[in-house]
Amino acid sequence: MAENNAERTEKATPKRREEARKKGNVARSMELSSATILLGGTLTLFFSAKLLFGSVRLFMQRIFTEV
Repeated sequence: MAENNAERTEKATPKRREEARKKGNVARSMELSSATILLGGTLTLFFSAKLLFGSVRLFMQRIFTEV
């Protein structure tokens, strides 16, 4: 049997692909994972920015009015 993909001359059969899928051996793009994490973080910051900056503003007002 061939040990790596460079030596294989035939594509995997549907049965072998299904077996690999069940075992979790599927092709994954690192760029897709990174892009998803980046998008999620950006959206979280975007939607929580108003609350975050409001809290910081209130905190700063309390600090400087008590001086």
